[in-house]
Order: sequence, then structure tokens, then C-alpha cells
Amino acid sequence: MDGHCPTMKPSQIRYSAVSEKDMDDNGILIGQELDDLIKNRKNIGAIPPLPIAQHNHYWVTPNNRRLWICRQLQRLEMLNMIRVRKVGFIPTGVFDDLTIIDVGRQQSNRKQKSSLILGLVAGIVCAVVIVLAYFLNK
Repeated sequence: MDGHCPTMKPSQIRYSAVSEKDMDDNGILIGQELDDLIKNRKNIGAIPPLPIAQHNHYWVTPNNRRLWICRQLQRLEMLNMIRVRKVGFIPTGVFDDLTIIDVGRQQSNRKQKSSLILGLVAGIVCAVVIVLAYFLNK
């Protein structure tokens, strides 16, 4: 981590919280910010260095929103490395995933995935009951 402008893969950096609002203080939605970068309305190279600190052998950032955006860009193969800046931040936790919370509806990505899984499980249970009923009525 020595040098003027070190870089790291976004996937090597952990979140310092389990959730983040979908809208920043200026009213910009995180999805809109990501779309602006994907569609070249904003320059990916102009993303400021991500502040990081080491905690329990992990690199962690207090800027969870920017890390989430950078990880999405990495996943889309639009960004491989991000500039980082070591800071004196002491995180309260270290997390691999971040849930984006919809400020208006207070629903998270995890809740939406959970309801899809519950629907799938309910469908399987229903199919098993029908098959059992068929064989029991023979």
C-alpha cells in the first residue's frame, strides 16, 4: 500500500456496514449513478480514491456506496482496479455484502430475493403434495 496512488480490486475491499440507502444526500439514486458511469455520462476514471483502513486482516471502507458501485462496474468488467487512499477509519464491522435499502418503500434486495425463494419453495411443496395425493388415492 505504499506509493502515491495505490490501487486495489474492488472485490478485495469489504464494506463497513450491512446496508446503505439507495439515495445520497443530494437525492441521487445509486442506480442512476451506476447507469451514468455505465453509459459514459460520467467518467469512470474520475472516481475519487476510495478511503480504506485495515481491520482484522481486511481492507474496509467507510464509503460503502462508492464501493458497491465499483464492485458492480468490476462485475460488468468495466473496472478492474480502483484508486485507494489509506485513512485512520476504525470500522465497527467487516462485511462481504451490502443491501441497498429503498428509502421510499424500505425494501431491500435481500427481502426481494427471499420472497422469490419462498415462492419457489411454496411451488415445490405444492407439487409434492399433489404427487402424494395422487399416489395415496390409487
